[in-house]
Amino acid sequence: MERARVSGAPLHADHAALGATAAQLVREFIAVGREARLVTAKAPALDRSWLGLTLTEETVRHTESIGVAPCGESASTHDRDHCPRFSSPLAVVTGEVVRRDDCWALDLSIDERPMA
Repeated sequence: MERARVSGAPLHADHAALGATAAQLVREFIAVGREARLVTAKAPALDRSWLGLTLTEETVRHTESIGVAPCGESASTHDRDHCPRFSSPLAVVTGEVVRRDDCWALDLSIDERPMA
């Protein structure tokens, strides 16, 4: 059973309860048209070059090949910036890259400029 504790909260991600592995869930997420970008990367498994990459089947295969969990349980997390339920993708501005201890992080914010 895959289970990850959400830091500081009495919540658990229990993929087995959903009848799927983390890899199956992330592939379904991609297949239905959702998009996510990698916003944190835990060293030494991943370096800062991963930050901002869009989560794709190729990205998932590569992370699995190096032993990194595809849903971000152990080395990366993802920020959803487009979902079919949104009328349009969120306009996201990439900010500063920082490293704290063994974790790289990419700052993102919503672009509040009017759309042309």
